[in-house]
Amino acid sequence: MSWTGQPTPVTVHYGGYGKISDGKSVKVAVPESTEIKAGRFYLLGGFLGCAMQSVTTGAGETAEAVLSIEQAEFETDQIKADDKASMTVGADIYWDDAAGAKHFTVTAKAVYAGKITVAADDNNVIWFKLAERPFVLGDVTTLAGQVGDFGSLDLDPAITPAASSVVDALNKADGKVGKLGDLETTEQSSIVGAINEVVEDIIGDLGDLSPAPDSATTVVGVLNEKVAAKVDPIDNVEGLSVADATHLKAVATQLNALITALTTAGLMSDGE
Repeated sequence: MSWTGQPTPVTVHYGGYGKISDGKSVKVAVPESTEIKAGRFYLLGGFLGCAMQSVTTGAGETAEAVLSIEQAEFETDQIKADDKASMTVGADIYWDDAAGAKHFTVTAKAVYAGKITVAADDNNVIWFKLAERPFVLGDVTTLAGQVGDFGSLDLDPAITPAASSVVDALNKADGKVGKLGDLETTEQSSIVGAINEVVEDIIGDLGDLSPAPDSATTVVGVLNEKVAAKVDPIDNVEGLSVADATHLKAVATQLNALITALTTAGLMSDGE
């Protein structure tokens, strides 16, 4: 360490960008026209924590406050009064940041806050363990919807109950799906890519069919639409005579009816 009057020149290098604190508290911005009371909980700057100081800002003013965000056990009376009976040990609680609320509730909200350790008393006071990182449930719910429910897996009944994770389910279904390298398509890096290749290059676009489908949006639907109307058979075929004009007319009539039915169903061209 250098000092004033040191006879030997010394160059001092200060280390930086290291640990700042234990992360048990953070400084957050307090918006204008806001009152922060020490000992109360707030959601500010994406952090849910207990205010360590009182701060009041006026119109057009901002300030900073310190929030304790330590993963510790806290005491508070900031609970929804109607939830008191449900504020029992082990219950999950959420932070309701709506205007006029700013309290903990057992009703699922966007921000999960923690778990109750001491039930609400007559003064609406609870003890709870603050979650290590209170998180927004919206992202989790969206992901869960995309992954789906294992119970809804449409696999062999002998496989589905044994699947305990996405990876486990995929591994168990692997033998049923086969190997991408065995595909005869040019695209072999993914199932979706191979299917798209088959649809585009082999099956084609349903919109290119002529005549166009009435309403079908699938290959099966198109095939179901391509059903000709029933044409009744000619009775007493053995008794028909080519010399009898009435018989010839009957045959021609039914033949024309068949042609019309095939043409209408798109199974025969109506042009040359």
